[in-house]
Order: sequence, then structure tokens, then C-alpha cells
Amino acid sequence: MFMGEPEGGKTLTMVVAKERRSRMIMCCVVPLKSSGEFAAKRVMAFMKEVGLDTAEINVKTDNEPAVKALVEKIGAFRAVAGAGRMVVENS
Repeated sequence: MFMGEPEGGKTLTMVVAKERRSRMIMCCVVPLKSSGEFAAKRVMAFMKEVGLDTAEINVKTDNEPAVKALVEKIGAFRAVAGAGRMVVENS
């Protein structure tokens, strides 16, 4: 998501994640839309906080290339950690 002034002002690029059962929401400002490992590590920290870092999960996302790359990076981190299955649902 982007947050900023409506008339040509500066905007902040943010990553937002929501866990369905607990309804917890995480929002973090990221340096760039394609911020590499930073955003993925922040999402992994959120997943650990809600107890889903190694559990089987479903991830709902859109087909934007930067978001798809983020989800792939999260999947790679989860694989290294020996996590359960991650099913990706695209809108």
C-alpha cells in the first residue's frame, strides 16, 4: 500500500499483513516497493509473533510482480526454517 498526500506529495511504501483468526494486523514502512529481504523479514517476524512461522498457511495476495516476489522470498525463508506447506491464492 502507499500512504501520502493526495496532490503530488511524497508517499510512503508500506507492506501490510493480516492474520485471519486473531485479526492481528502488521504494517511496516519499507524503503522501496521491491525492497528485497527487508519486507520479507518483517513479515516473517509478524508470522512468528502470531505463531505461524512454521505452520501450514494460506497466503492471499494479488498478482503484482513486487508482491509476488515478496511472497516467494517469504516462502524461501519458510523453507529454510523447515516450515509447513504454504498455499498461495492469487486474486
